[in-house]
Amino acid sequence: MEKSSALELIESYDLPDEGKEYLRDCVRSGPSRSVFGGGTRSIVGAHYSPKLQATRQFESRGSEAAVLVMLDADASVLSYYTQLPQVEIPSVTKAGRPYVQRYTPDVLILRRDRPEIREIKPGSELLKLAKERPHWWTLVSDTEARFLPPERYFSSMGLEFSVINSSLLPPLLVSNTKLLLRIIYT
Repeated sequence: MEKSSALELIESYDLPDEGKEYLRDCVRSGPSRSVFGGGTRSIVGAHYSPKLQATRQFESRGSEAAVLVMLDADASVLSYYTQLPQVEIPSVTKAGRPYVQRYTPDVLILRRDRPEIREIKPGSELLKLAKERPHWWTLVSDTEARFLPPERYFSSMGLEFSVINSSLLPPLLVSNTKLLLRIIYT
C-alpha cells in the first residue's frame, strides 16, 4: 500500500483527531529507531514484505519476524509499520510516584475497518513482567497479558492496543522463519 493510500485509509477511520495524527506520524516518519543500533539484546533484522513491497525492521528473528510473515499472509491486513514513533506515557512506579515512561510500540496494523497497535512478547517474558511489574503488566489468563500504561494511553486516542503472545504462534512458522533468516543473515 502506497503511503498516500495509507493516509487516506487513516482518514476513513472513525477516530479522534489525536489518534489519526499518531497514525499519520507512524506512516510518514518511518521507523522511530533502527533496530541495528546495538542497544538491544535481541537478534535483529529486516523483513522484505512482498505485500508492501517494502522492508520492515524487527527485534526478534523468532517472534516479531514470524508475526510479520503472518501479516503478509493475512488478506485483511492492508499495511503495517514497525518501530513506531516513541510516545511518552504518564505512569507510576511501584511506590506510586509519577513519572514518564518512554515506549516504542512494535507494530501498527492497518486493516480496512480499523487500526491496531501491538506489542509482541513471548509467554515466558509476559509471566516474568507480570510478576516483576504488576502495576504495568497483568495476566488475563495463562496465555493473555495486558500492558496497562500504553493500553490506557492509546485508548485515550481511540486506538486499540494489545499484546501478542508470540508463544502461541504456530511453532513450525517460527522455526521456519528462524531458519530462513539464519540463512539470509549468515
